[in-house]
Amino acid sequence: ITTVLTMTTLSTISRKHLPRVSYITAMDLFVSVCFIFTFAALMEYATLNYLVGNKKPPAEESKKSKT
Repeated sequence: ITTVLTMTTLSTISRKHLPRVSYITAMDLFVSVCFIFTFAALMEYATLNYLVGNKKPPAEESKKSKT
């Protein structure tokens, strides 16, 4: 989460010091791609944490299948 907030702040501050233009600059594209990759990594971590956390130990699974 901190990385996403840092990327947003970086983008906002850097745009403040440049003149306004009506087209997408290379810096806008770079920051957007970095933001997407950072958000994707965060989603991957959350998904894997959820999947690994909900995995039951093998002993519990074998007890349930026998009953």
